[in-house]
Amino acid sequence: ARVYTTRPFLSGGAGLTEWGVPGHSLEWRFRVPRAGQYLLILKAAVREEGTRRLIAYDGEHGPEAWRPVAFAPTGGVGSDPQHWQLFRVPDPVKLAGGEHTLSLTALSGPMNLDLLALMPAE
Repeated sequence: ARVYTTRPFLSGGAGLTEWGVPGHSLEWRFRVPRAGQYLLILKAAVREEGTRRLIAYDGEHGPEAWRPVAFAPTGGVGSDPQHWQLFRVPDPVKLAGGEHTLSLTALSGPMNLDLLALMPAE
């Protein structure tokens, strides 16, 4: 995967591309202010039907920590602002306050990524 800055309409002016080889995993560190249920939001451009990612929190596996998520095509690879769509991971995750890691592993299909956000589920 690589970061690109050729699309100024992206959040912060940068996006992530070339992320579609099955097994290719990316990881982010983040902090939540307090314990609670959180929803993950992704802004992505998806070209192909059947694009899926495995989402894991803190490297743990189990019903609270990981889930494969399918992403519907958005109409293109992201060269046009209309290609980008917000996706909400359907199930919230319970997180303690403090530092965590989030990993997304490609299971199938390419995806360009603009942003990740966590929001309280309550």
